[in-house]
Amino acid sequence: MSDRDYEILGLKPGASPDEIKQAYRKLAKIWHPNRFIDAPEYQQEAEEKFKQINAAYEHLKTGQVNVKQSPSEDNIPDTPQSPSEDNIPDTPQSPSRKLIWQLTNIIKKHNGKVNAIAIDPKGRFFASCSSDRTIKLWTMRSNQLIKTLKGHSGEVNDLAISPDGKILASCSSDRTIKLWNLKKGNILRTLGGMFSGHSDVVSCTTFSRDGTIIASGSWDKTVKLWDSNTGKEINTLKGYGKKIYTLALNPDGKIFASGGLESNVRLRQIQTGKLMRSLKMNSAILTVVFSPDGKLMATGGYDCTIRIWTLDTQEVPLILLGHGDRISSLAFSPDGEILASGSWNGIIILWQVKTGQKIVKLKENSADILSLAFHPTGKILISSGADKSIQVWQNLKKIIP
Repeated sequence: MSDRDYEILGLKPGASPDEIKQAYRKLAKIWHPNRFIDAPEYQQEAEEKFKQINAAYEHLKTGQVNVKQSPSEDNIPDTPQSPSEDNIPDTPQSPSRKLIWQLTNIIKKHNGKVNAIAIDPKGRFFASCSSDRTIKLWTMRSNQLIKTLKGHSGEVNDLAISPDGKILASCSSDRTIKLWNLKKGNILRTLGGMFSGHSDVVSCTTFSRDGTIIASGSWDKTVKLWDSNTGKEINTLKGYGKKIYTLALNPDGKIFASGGLESNVRLRQIQTGKLMRSLKMNSAILTVVFSPDGKLMATGGYDCTIRIWTLDTQEVPLILLGHGDRISSLAFSPDGEILASGSWNGIIILWQVKTGQKIVKLKENSADILSLAFHPTGKILISSGADKSIQVWQNLKKIIP
């Protein structure tokens, strides 16, 4: 028995037998290799993870170093109450903060899953992109459609709005990044193409703080840096072992983070691409985001666990558990006090960043949550999902006793 066994199960040392059993039951079902038959590139990691979970459970259950028997999926113990998403209270739980969030609108204008949401830095409008190959612009006040942007020949996977709110960058399965004039709705330039740029799906993109550099991540296992003014490729960062799914830029404008199937989050200088730090995770990373002050970084992915890292220390991250499926999207509130998380089972949870305590659970349907974005005021949260819809949530009341 060791602290490492508790860590594998996502628990703090000294957890009760009931907590150990619940954590084991949840993780063993998530990581059982049979769930990854259709994802052979990830099945080996699932098998290794499953063995670690079984071993840790046996160590903690028996108090012995040697594993007696490795339980199968059918023998995963039943517990009176599983820590699944259905058991998260719907009412605010934090004694220091009460939030009342209401779903005020559901928008269904896309003909495919809505992969990403980006809100104008001034909060005047927002954009959405979809597997239907389109980008749509919406008014913030009334959520009315402003215009539809067409130009990609493949699924549009991610988008970002420049700091001055004038340009939108979109990336696609057609292997390109396109820059759009938001006022006119026309394409300014296309980055990459048949004989240049990425050689596979472009999954994520972001602007530098001054808007002069665009970073893009791809399934071709590279991150590319582009000059947004000329469209020329500045640098190609290699050395990634697997597909890249997510990028985030630190508010200081100097560092960006990337994550994907290889289970590492890498921090690099945006100007040079120099590797500053690599953080090892337990599973593939689907989402990474920085806090507004740049001091914290939150990550989420296949292991259904959220980790909040303090970047200027080597401390073990704060671990948040509560989702019953993979974490697909994270967003900090503008004041950095709240973290919103979305998962593949349609659950959105708001967390108090300082304590890691759940504040409230939001659930509209069971479709995958693919994107989350806070309005600059912090009073509106926009989510999108695999059910082709966009949900607009409003904070109607905020009381701090």
